[in-house]
Amino acid sequence: MSNKFGNYQIQDIDSYLFTHFRFVFGYDNSSETYKVVMLMMDEARNKTHVQVLSDNVWKTIPDFPAVPLPCLYDGPGGSDGVYLNDCLNWLAIHNHPVCIYGWKNTKAKEFVIVSLDMRTESYTQLMPLLEY
Repeated sequence: MSNKFGNYQIQDIDSYLFTHFRFVFGYDNSSETYKVVMLMMDEARNKTHVQVLSDNVWKTIPDFPAVPLPCLYDGPGGSDGVYLNDCLNWLAIHNHPVCIYGWKNTKAKEFVIVSLDMRTESYTQLMPLLEY
């Protein structure tokens, strides 16, 4: 809890038993402000809910269009996001239940890079270029 940064309280703890949280810092160059992005990875529903802390207010933005990879891995690169050119970027899997069934047998065409623009708080998906 912080007077400067606000806080986030879970109302119904039972509904979050299979939910993993990740917090990522980003910077919005247009407003010269830091933002905190919270990913709530819901393993039971295979969805990733997103909220952004900006100006001391938590704002819900649309759910992730894909599941960050790998959602249960706690080592380097595990759903932490990479900040580049005013965007936070995650390697993710599209249309595949990652957390429940694992991701090892995923096809290359299912991988995407999800990019969250810090200024507009909107997503872009970058598809891999597949050459055969």
